[in-house]
Amino acid sequence: MLQATNWFKGCCENHKQCAEAFPKSNFVPSRLIEIRGSDPTDLSIRLRDKLSLPTEVSYATLSHCWGYSMPFKLTLENLEGCMENLPMQRITKVFKDALRFAYQSGIEYIWIDSLCIIQDSPKDWAYESSLMGSIYHHSILNIAATGFSNGENGLFVNRDPSLLIPIARETCKGNYYLVDTNTWKDSIDEAPLCKRGWVTQERALSVRTLHFGSQQLFWECMCSNASEVFPQGLQRGTKFKQRLIELGIGQDSERLSVRPLRGMTLEQKQWIPLVEIYTRSALTFSKDKLVAISGMAREISGDMKCEYLAGLWRQDLEHQLLWKVITPHPATKKEDMRGPSWSWASVDGAVEIPGWRGYFG
Repeated sequence: MLQATNWFKGCCENHKQCAEAFPKSNFVPSRLIEIRGSDPTDLSIRLRDKLSLPTEVSYATLSHCWGYSMPFKLTLENLEGCMENLPMQRITKVFKDALRFAYQSGIEYIWIDSLCIIQDSPKDWAYESSLMGSIYHHSILNIAATGFSNGENGLFVNRDPSLLIPIARETCKGNYYLVDTNTWKDSIDEAPLCKRGWVTQERALSVRTLHFGSQQLFWECMCSNASEVFPQGLQRGTKFKQRLIELGIGQDSERLSVRPLRGMTLEQKQWIPLVEIYTRSALTFSKDKLVAISGMAREISGDMKCEYLAGLWRQDLEHQLLWKVITPHPATKKEDMRGPSWSWASVDGAVEIPGWRGYFG
């Protein structure tokens, strides 16, 4: 884990742009998990509420797939007991691994959704889900179980780093790198975790994300994209997504040279591609369609200076209403009311808003 620690510490100490990306407010989540112990193999954990936490507290977050079951989660019945002690032996392997990594990185607190939100309280879920954007935006590090679709997989997998595929090719004498240009795309953008709708927001608003892939580790922050193969930064030619620095969401690198529509604000340039990325992902509950993107809307709403309308903005509304479904099969309109019929949120399936890329110039 030395490489992961070096990325994290290097970013904290040297990346001015990442430091400036953190909000200035002293936001503290309603609950955090406190990690205690003298050895990473023998940790004790407990839940702490906001009133018992320092006014300025550094914490990590976890992005993960729930999988088919969640053996232990926070409920109204066990809330009081969890304030005294969280049963380490009953939580999933991915939680245990995340806790141990945070501890080894010198992070004393971590936020995990199913252990920090009361799962059988609709009132608590509604309140906490409205804060989700702030929770990830203020996180000092987002630990992402990117390559795994089940909590029992954990973060650490057995692998053979010496595995090589022999290639015979006649070429000029010299030293060469053989680079899989699709590594980032295959390992991150199309990984099980990044197909979840909520994770679009988590990844977008986290200043730093450490991706635990099925083959190797990846690092993503405002200043760098790196992997174990290229620890100093991915090489030119590798197909990875550039970040929209102002917000933090990935954008196809080939789009960076394209002008927006005339009169479109900087915030609209960010929002429209973000919607296109978000609608390609999946949600367990379709009613969360607007909730799962609300944190991103809130982060840029102050700069938009116009009304937010169920996934669209009042300014340039007529252009945003041109959205269309691009999935090969007809998108289904859900019976549950999660948005008006004129909003992309009213249907399932990937959508596109034509013309936002403008023209080359």
